[in-house]
Amino acid sequence: MRNLLHAGRSTFEEEICIVPLDEEITRINMPRPDFIKIDTEGWEIEVLKGARKTLESDKPKLFLEMHGETIKEKRRKVMEVVTFLWEINYRHICHIETNTMITPENTSVAIAGHLYCQTHE
Repeated sequence: MRNLLHAGRSTFEEEICIVPLDEEITRINMPRPDFIKIDTEGWEIEVLKGARKTLESDKPKLFLEMHGETIKEKRRKVMEVVTFLWEINYRHICHIETNTMITPENTSVAIAGHLYCQTHE
């Protein structure tokens, strides 16, 4: 952003309102999702928590791109995401790049890449 502002090009600022998915679905009467793609540059757990009711009731399939600035941060974030998903019965978590099923015990496998997730039901 800083580079753009100093590049001599025309720029503008826009404030974006961020609301939890659970609230947005209710507010605008959205159709219930059966698939959700999450690519939020490190904010994956916040998105999941904001969609908890939707995830528990509708059980959409999930595709997540995992992010973190350091290996330590990636490990922490993947562990947090997988733990949350297991809490809400998402037990079929596949690391796309290695085709490995992810559990709370082997989250380090998924520190880079993508997760495809479904509920156990």
